[in-house]
Amino acid sequence: MISERAVRTSLWRVACLPQLRGHFVGVFALHFILSGTFLSVPQILVNVLGIPKVQHWQVYLGVFLVSLVGTVALIRGVERVAHPSRLTLAAILIAAFAQALMALLSAHLWLMLLVFAVYFAAFNFLEARLPAALSKGAPNADRGAALGVFGTCQSLGSACGPVAGGMVAARFGYGGVFWLGALMALIWALVVALAVTEP
Repeated sequence: MISERAVRTSLWRVACLPQLRGHFVGVFALHFILSGTFLSVPQILVNVLGIPKVQHWQVYLGVFLVSLVGTVALIRGVERVAHPSRLTLAAILIAAFAQALMALLSAHLWLMLLVFAVYFAAFNFLEARLPAALSKGAPNADRGAALGVFGTCQSLGSACGPVAGGMVAARFGYGGVFWLGALMALIWALVVALAVTEP
């Protein structure tokens, strides 16, 4: 029977594998940004754009449907490019750019919603891409452990995003949460870029 200490050692070893590092950082950042975004967007819709809460589902549905165009384009791109990791990096940079624009354009309804859709296109693509890339990149013997670390990082991102976002919002306003999301995406992009350029 495997001891608890052996399990922890195995998980830590898998978490430190260079080829998986970007996936773990990525899923943390992805859900950190998402949870922070949904801390800010409802407040902006009500307090800045004057959209009642009962109509928010219409906004989210419209944004999601528009975002599918970009998501499908990115997914098809994976099948055509020689280096899918570079397309992943491009999607991360799109998410960072969209977060920054959401901070700048939060007072402009249609521009804000358009950029929100761009962000969601990148998010939807990355949400599907990360676990697929992890399963492909993880050693067969460590795939279960890698998925466990991956899920833990996802949950931590979802938990830390609102906490950090709330602290930033209290000091800098809800637009500051988008700047935090942009910064997190850029850090993620740097980790991925370094992995892509490694020999």
